[in-house]
Amino acid sequence: MGIVPSSSSTSVSAKSFAAEGLVLAIALLLGAGMWLYVQRVMLPAEREHYASIGQPMDIGDLYPRWRGARELLLHRRDPYGSEVSREIQVAYYGHA
Repeated sequence: MGIVPSSSSTSVSAKSFAAEGLVLAIALLLGAGMWLYVQRVMLPAEREHYASIGQPMDIGDLYPRWRGARELLLHRRDPYGSEVSREIQVAYYGHA
């Protein structure tokens, strides 16, 4: 004799599946809301702040290393050369 699932066990799994779907939908909705908030509110406010004090946006402390490695690997340019150093300074500080 085979085991026949009772109707109560299938209804429990259907409810569980529906609850998981609801949790996933809520998580996706909250994630999309957070992304929109950052794109529409936080980034414009940060740009406005840096523009008001006359400085470029903070692009992170790894940028000079990344840019030097990029120039070396993609363009075969010396990352310590004066031209690349000047480009990094302009991007990072806003002036050479």
